[in-house]
Amino acid sequence: MKFNLFLTSLAIMVATLACNKDSETIIDESELKSELKYASTSASDLATNGAPFTILSAGMHYNHLFLNFSYTGGEKGHEFSVHWDEKIIEEGDKKTLKISISHLTDDDNGTSTIQDSLHISLDKLKIPTSLLKEDNLYFDVINHAQTDNHIIFKNIPIKDDKPTEPVIHYYFETLTVKETPCNQIGAWKNLWLERSHQDSTFNYVFDEINDEVNYTPKLNDKLKVKLQYIPLQDIKNVSDCEFTQKNIVLGIKIEEIEEIN
Repeated sequence: MKFNLFLTSLAIMVATLACNKDSETIIDESELKSELKYASTSASDLATNGAPFTILSAGMHYNHLFLNFSYTGGEKGHEFSVHWDEKIIEEGDKKTLKISISHLTDDDNGTSTIQDSLHISLDKLKIPTSLLKEDNLYFDVINHAQTDNHIIFKNIPIKDDKPTEPVIHYYFETLTVKETPCNQIGAWKNLWLERSHQDSTFNYVFDEINDEVNYTPKLNDKLKVKLQYIPLQDIKNVSDCEFTQKNIVLGIKIEEIEEIN
């Protein structure tokens, strides 16, 4: 059932973001684009019965929030909503804004594992520019249907109301070198990186490694990796491997590697 976010006294702005999907049964890629609905509503007004999804990563640049999801589907575009309830949680000097993400689509019969990389302007959520200039501000991005799936990150203050040069967000992950059926894809060919969390396995593939990294990959090595998330479609020929359609696969760039086994 499609969730209706339109309230009598509330205008909701919709932005369509082009997110390319690969599917063996769909030819018209325009039907696979996803949407984010911007809504200033209370959490109780948002859908909780959409198809399950996972927030994989989140970050920001200037006044834009960047989100990376995974979900099962592939036969149609999906709709997500994002909202801030206009509350500021203060703990000492620290301020936190809780941003809730809700999945509105529940009728996609596809069985592929899809990764969406989407972004939204925080202006649409009516977050004051003065607040976005504060260094002690944090965002808590929450899966509305599964609240233990959330990511907290620190604000990057904007200056003089003008976009700055792009800021690269780095993450530290403990990953294991694993073999995949995707030969000749990525810098290490059929050796990718893997991380298991609860009942899910996340696979990491990359084309680019910092030239200063001095490491020769060995199967089952455990590594501490400093990385940057990138759209999966930026990896050369990644769509040629069926493995990426049936598993959670994330695109990354590697900055540092430390062996820990």
